[in-house]
Amino acid sequence: MRTAGPPGEPPADKDTEVRSPYDTCLRHGVPPGPIADPGEKALHAALHPGQGDWFRFVTTAPEHRITKFTDKESEFVRYREDLNSYLGTC
Repeated sequence: MRTAGPPGEPPADKDTEVRSPYDTCLRHGVPPGPIADPGEKALHAALHPGQGDWFRFVTTAPEHRITKFTDKESEFVRYREDLNSYLGTC
């Protein structure tokens, strides 16, 4: 995603005119390096995942750090709808 303005608002034209090697709309291929640096907890979770058959997940309430996991597509769709409701989108 390109740089954005305030949460919930589309980016201003000036924000989309930033020349950056990470702008995948202007440059073909992958960026030259990581876009973000994961935190220690994220690295630990990737190296030591919890037990379960699930492979779908949705962060349904980002401000409260609530993430739901499932192995069923129907639950995944419901969780995605929860996120959209939380964000006030379609």
